[in-house]
Amino acid sequence: MLSQNGFEQTTIANIARETGVADSLVYQYFKNKQDLLFSVAEERFSDAQALLEEQLQGIRDPASCLGKMFWFGLRYNDLHPGYLRILLFECRSNKDFYSSAAYAQMRKHAALATGILNDGVGSGVFRPDLDVRLMRDVVYGTLDAEAIATMAFREISEGIADFDDIMALIMPMIRRRELLVENGKEGRIMAAAEEAFARKGFAKATIAEIARGAQVAEWTIYEYFQNKEDLLFSTARKRFQQHQAGLGEIFEVRTPLRRLLRYHCRGGEREKNRLPA
Repeated sequence: MLSQNGFEQTTIANIARETGVADSLVYQYFKNKQDLLFSVAEERFSDAQALLEEQLQGIRDPASCLGKMFWFGLRYNDLHPGYLRILLFECRSNKDFYSSAAYAQMRKHAALATGILNDGVGSGVFRPDLDVRLMRDVVYGTLDAEAIATMAFREISEGIADFDDIMALIMPMIRRRELLVENGKEGRIMAAAEEAFARKGFAKATIAEIARGAQVAEWTIYEYFQNKEDLLFSTARKRFQQHQAGLGEIFEVRTPLRRLLRYHCRGGEREKNRLPA
């Protein structure tokens, strides 16, 4: 009833009548209608967390855990649109929600995401400079955006349909940087060189430390590059090539990432134009 009619239009009397009990019995369990609203959200959060923790059992790779968390969140929201409507439009717009037991349960769910991200950084799967708190907010912000696109704007019929595009957008943001051929020796060498040159400068960076960063022998570097200078120029050349390859989408946007960039750039320009001089 809360999800169909909204908080204001739903009364304790209606809930009691639908349940087949007296109004007074409702108050034996809940202080008021708001307490009942938050209790519904708390129960759903608890249910979702228990199911997610079960889904994550046996998955050791942090990237796979994060993917499962996204998949589960999208799927759960699709299956429980009533709960989602209550959470987004009734609970989170109410300042009292943030001091409720429901919000405490929501924080436990967020701690699970934080743990996955910290495990990824600690194991070297995710970037060492990853801002875990910010990335956790990106995770939940993405799930919220999908929910709103599904429920409010009707842009998509179900959130789970966007799972692959979401992961294609998120994973490059958080994985350790790899350049060119993923897991290939040349790509690892160039990624390690780029990091070393940026951190220490060309003069102080050594072939030995680049080899260590790429997890190859020093002589392997010379199979691909004549010397350190050739490695520097090759890294820059590849970056320019990647940039040039993306120029074709300036006027024809095809990939999800480019669509997102175009959307936010246009939105930022509109907001800037609204601001007073």
